[in-house]
Amino acid sequence: MFFSVFMFAIWLSPAFSQDKPIGRFTFSEIHDNVKDSVVTLEVEATVVIQGRPQSADGSGSGVVWGKDGYIVTNKHVIQEDSSVNGQEIKRRARKVYVVSPTGIKITATIVGVAPDTDLALIKINEESVANFKAMEIGDSDSIRVGEHVLAIGSPFGLGGTLTSGIVSSVRSIDMNGSKLPHQMIQTDAAINPGNSGGALVNLDGELVGIPTMIISRTGSNAGIGFAIPSNVVKKIVEDIKNEKTSLGYLGINVQNVNELSSVIRKQLGLQDAGGVMVTSLVPDGPSANSGISQGDIILSVNAQEVKDDVGFRWLERSLSPGKEAFLEIKKRTPNAVEKVKIVVGENKEADTL
Repeated sequence: MFFSVFMFAIWLSPAFSQDKPIGRFTFSEIHDNVKDSVVTLEVEATVVIQGRPQSADGSGSGVVWGKDGYIVTNKHVIQEDSSVNGQEIKRRARKVYVVSPTGIKITATIVGVAPDTDLALIKINEESVANFKAMEIGDSDSIRVGEHVLAIGSPFGLGGTLTSGIVSSVRSIDMNGSKLPHQMIQTDAAINPGNSGGALVNLDGELVGIPTMIISRTGSNAGIGFAIPSNVVKKIVEDIKNEKTSLGYLGINVQNVNELSSVIRKQLGLQDAGGVMVTSLVPDGPSANSGISQGDIILSVNAQEVKDDVGFRWLERSLSPGKEAFLEIKKRTPNAVEKVKIVVGENKEADTL
């Protein structure tokens, strides 16, 4: 394997750009505007290797979310499960400290985590909020490939570090053999250990992503970094606040229609079809007796358009187990659009909040 994926907090082992950037502010002005909205996190953690606990310290970054003391970071900054040479390794934070740009260290509590999106929410007391400034949240759906973005965080513990780049792509990412339930923003802005949980902002000084991982041969920046889109972060923050602890499940396997060859699409009458095609249904799953069949096209879930398989999984994930969901289905035979009702199941295999 020539390339590796690195998810970046810092952990110490136990004992081509646009000619004219467009935006409201210069890089310097953006840094001044957001420097009090991005914090350094210092973490005291316990690492369990082969059942033996050991102490480990680490650091990462966080983004001030609103005016109530909430701070968003990556889940792997405060807890992580991994395997090295067949040995399971578990790391859990005992204490989390938020360090302000002026060096004030404040104890934070962990509100909750969303393992399937690698996001976490922590909180400081209300008396400490005055030391910080809430980040302005942008619309990540509006970003375009080629536009300038800035990464702000604490690489190698160096708080307030600013790097620049462009949006290289917006794409789905495979992790551990399966696609993440949302797309990621790819950027060539320098992202290094400690940037995890920090901010990726546009030239209006608005958060558009949370830097999370890079692809690199060396473990350091190689110009291929990824950030979780801000619109995804908004949804996860609300889920954690509302203590949503289970993920929706429909029991439908799908394939993107646009991934089919033009010949097959023509044979199936799908030349102009969007959405995803049903490849199979899970036996005894929530959709097994719904009337959905192999080859059907899913156009929407609860009136929200399905553009691709990642979008479908994101909508599925957001459903509430036990509630009804309505899917708009284009049937192959007869060629008609139907609305199908399904009682949502619970995804018991996915990591949950």
